[in-house]
Amino acid sequence: MVIKRFLVLIFFFTSLLVFVGCRNKTDYGELELFSKNKLAEVNRNLTQVIISDVFSPPVCSRIYAYCNIAAFEALVPGSSDYISYAGLLNQLTPAPLPTVGKDTCYLPISSEIAFTTVAQKLVFNTEGMKKIEDDYLEQLRRLPIDEELKKRSVEYGRRVGKHIIGWASKDGYVQRNANPGFLVTKDPARWQPTPPDYMDAVEPNWGTLRPFTMDSASMFRASSPMTFDSAARSDFYHEATIVYEAVNKLNSADTSIARYWDCNPNVSFTSGHISYFQQQISPGGHWMHIAASLTESENAEPKKATEIMSKVAISLADAFISCWEAKYVYNTIRPETYINRFTSIFSKFYIII
Repeated sequence: MVIKRFLVLIFFFTSLLVFVGCRNKTDYGELELFSKNKLAEVNRNLTQVIISDVFSPPVCSRIYAYCNIAAFEALVPGSSDYISYAGLLNQLTPAPLPTVGKDTCYLPISSEIAFTTVAQKLVFNTEGMKKIEDDYLEQLRRLPIDEELKKRSVEYGRRVGKHIIGWASKDGYVQRNANPGFLVTKDPARWQPTPPDYMDAVEPNWGTLRPFTMDSASMFRASSPMTFDSAARSDFYHEATIVYEAVNKLNSADTSIARYWDCNPNVSFTSGHISYFQQQISPGGHWMHIAASLTESENAEPKKATEIMSKVAISLADAFISCWEAKYVYNTIRPETYINRFTSIFSKFYIII
């Protein structure tokens, strides 16, 4: 009986050692399969957090940009085909590198952690973003991966994320609120809040943020709008007529297209005297999802996916900085306001799709 128990114990401890040994061996094939499309997935998860936080479109674009840049920078050390954005994006210095030998990492893990580290700093719902990261780590725990390799990979991703956070903190985002707000004037040619919500001007100082690639927010400023004129024979009046007629002659296809591209993050609905809001994806988020779908359809490996996603995000962020700078420089009356105020032949006009 004693011998039998002794053999059982030997079998138990042998099995335990085999299990631990297997757990410390990394199956890179399975890890690579697991890492495919993770960037697309985490961007979609980030979108849900952004929607719940009700950020404005410009702020959304900033969040996507820094998160995806972090993901890219964490993958660069493992490639001879891709170069860092350091020195290419304004004021971005080289991110820390993993030490060969001591800090050998599996960089797709580092990339995911760099992304979630930055995201947790830029959103309001930090707990929601932390849960997304925890869910990823739990999925990782079930894979055959050396624990030390995983630990080093996570630590390296965290370092890259913190580096990008430090860079982001100096882009003027916090300081923009110290600048004067937008003042509504009685000048008939200028922007006025519109019904039914009469919302304040959105991010009037966004053009003061540091661009990512442009030398200034005004580098590609759009041409000035036509000269304001309320006369019925003016070009301005004619343009307003085109808008009015287009909105009032919508067919089902027009409406479907408009709804697809309706990316107002905080949509207002009015029924009688009751108004309520519904949160949805932002314009930047819409394009990030299109890019994510592209990386999935192409079955892009992680480095290619991060290149695509980061470049789209950078382009969107700079486009918002440029657009918003021009928006408040020109400060032009909205078609809706012009039609209601100056075109007596038109009925009460609200652009509601």
